[in-house]
Amino acid sequence: MKITDFAVEKRAGVFILIVIIIIMGSISYLTLPREGAPDIEIPIIMITTPYFGVSPSDIETLVTRPLERELKDLRNVKVMASTSAEGASMIRVEFAPQANLDESIQQVREKVNRAKIDLPEDAEEPIIQEISFSDFPILIVNLSAKYDLVLLKKVADDLQDKIEGISGVLDVSLAGGVDREIQVLINPDRLAHYHLSLNDIILAIRSENINIPGGNIEMGNSSYLIRVPGEFEDINLLEQVVIKAKFRKPIYIKDVGRVIDTYRERTSYSRLNRQNSVSLSITKRTGVNLIKLCDNIKTLVKTLQTDLPTGTSITFMGDFSEHIRNIVAELENSILSGLLLVLIVIFFALGLRSAIIVALAIPFSMLIAFATLDLMGITLNMVVLFSLILALGMLVDNAIVVVENIYRHYHLEKIGRLEAAIKGTSEVAWPITTSTITTLCAFMPLIFWPGIMGKFMSFLPKTLMLTLAASLFIALVINPVLTAVFIKRSNSKSKPEKKHSSEENSDIKPGSGFMSLYRRFLTLCLKYRLLTMLAVFGFVILTMLIYVKFQHGVEFFPVTTPESVMVSIKAPDGIKLDVTDALAARVEKCMSANKNIEIFVANTGVGGAGSGSTLPHRARINADFQEREKWLENPNLTIEKLRKCIDKLAGAELKIDRDKMGPPSGRPVNIEISGPDFNILSKLSQQVMEKIKGVKGLVDLSRDYNRGRPELLIR
Repeated sequence: MKITDFAVEKRAGVFILIVIIIIMGSISYLTLPREGAPDIEIPIIMITTPYFGVSPSDIETLVTRPLERELKDLRNVKVMASTSAEGASMIRVEFAPQANLDESIQQVREKVNRAKIDLPEDAEEPIIQEISFSDFPILIVNLSAKYDLVLLKKVADDLQDKIEGISGVLDVSLAGGVDREIQVLINPDRLAHYHLSLNDIILAIRSENINIPGGNIEMGNSSYLIRVPGEFEDINLLEQVVIKAKFRKPIYIKDVGRVIDTYRERTSYSRLNRQNSVSLSITKRTGVNLIKLCDNIKTLVKTLQTDLPTGTSITFMGDFSEHIRNIVAELENSILSGLLLVLIVIFFALGLRSAIIVALAIPFSMLIAFATLDLMGITLNMVVLFSLILALGMLVDNAIVVVENIYRHYHLEKIGRLEAAIKGTSEVAWPITTSTITTLCAFMPLIFWPGIMGKFMSFLPKTLMLTLAASLFIALVINPVLTAVFIKRSNSKSKPEKKHSSEENSDIKPGSGFMSLYRRFLTLCLKYRLLTMLAVFGFVILTMLIYVKFQHGVEFFPVTTPESVMVSIKAPDGIKLDVTDALAARVEKCMSANKNIEIFVANTGVGGAGSGSTLPHRARINADFQEREKWLENPNLTIEKLRKCIDKLAGAELKIDRDKMGPPSGRPVNIEISGPDFNILSKLSQQVMEKIKGVKGLVDLSRDYNRGRPELLIR
């Protein structure tokens, strides 16, 4: 093959290329960002409009429908679903995979801006969010203490500011604690006595509690900026604010009410192992090294911990960097193990020199893959790392064939090293090229897998094809050059008088044992070719029948032993925060009774990942299991015990989610029931739920409403 001939002739250039591969590959491997899930565009946009204190039916009429009227004309929309809950309207718009997400977001913003005219004036500004795997927290920092929540919240606020200053941190959301609030409590009777309204008081406070710019003043050679500070720093001053003056007598706020320094009504609760706490959920920017970022956060927290008030305890949960660190360690261990095994196997067949040359195909192929991934802007996420581990066993196949054939020509034909390298490689170049292309073609259809799952899994075929192509390049260019330079003829086994015409027969003849048995079996198969083919087809059919007989179902990602578990609580709309928190406390009691759970954090009144909304009827309890060596039982058994414990709880929908492989946003099976009469639909959906409950393998079953149409969500 010409590329091999050129490489052998320009050996010095190939050695320079090897140095470049080592340098570039090593730098890329050290600098490539380590991530969890691949950062892919999810064509889903959420429009959340808070309207506090309003019932779900009014939310539907006043907020959801005006927005839907404008959004219905969007292009490339696959599904649009809405949920009208107490105090908030949530609309989910899923676009077709081929839609341009940037253009789609811009279209949604334009439609929402048009709909603002029809929305109530006192409704909050609509929040438009795109869903991304980066929205999921990479680390949760929990602060707990026995002192009061006011000080704990202040400590958490200071820590939040410092963590947000770390390069690579996108957002730090805080749950738990209390916020200071200045309240003006008005006496309605005194307000009526002075013929005043609440709006008069609001305008009076608003006009007084401001800083007024006064322009510039020049004095001599200097110019000064004038500013009149007017913001209140003392609540006593707030009581002296004049609302109006009647009959030349001013009416103060203290005349119609009183001002108190207190705390805002709590919208969320957070507890660590049933002790009051504040949780900081940290999300990262796209393309940032997850492992390095988590290490920087932990270092900062440990540095600041000595300055925190006595009794402050800090724990980490949901540390995704540990998972990625384990995968990277597994990859490195597999590379070293592969090198060692190849060296041992090839050493007995071809000698130490040939074994080293073959084994070098593994690190060289990996280094080329790392450098190319860096150039393509692909991070070392869990799919890429898994693909590299999968490709590891195939990297030496081409190198073994090439080096062995060169070795055979050099030792048996007594030709020169350069000639043996060129001749030996040219004989097997096309077979190994065809074999590699065949393997690449097997993975190529995965690149065209549509939808979100297709984008998620596309990193697997890309990485495999890239790594295997690199191994082919190593076999055709680098291995022949290394063999031509470093191969050495063994004098003790050389037989120069041996005729080449008998070499082929001598190589085939077995000596004893397994090879002799294999030769007789192969001869028998070649003699009865038709019978052999029929036996092969029969074996394939028999295997399929056995699998059908004993199969345990089909699933997309395998079920692994979980490291954590999350219990979600969804109470009916309108339930108070304290009632939901009481349900969460009962789930915490179930968790605290199981010693296989190391730590758990309960957050009440918080929305889902990436949403800053507060939902008083929702709660979630995240729990981490003990480390593997400290297990008292299998975590799957712990989950089943937890499920039985919370099954006794009533008043809300409870769901257990265990960490699993694959994209974090697994979709349930949706059954939509539509019709004109809502009451009939509700009864019908309840009947369907009762029927489905008995299906084997069902994990979760819940019911939601989309514009009055019950929708069953089956997991």
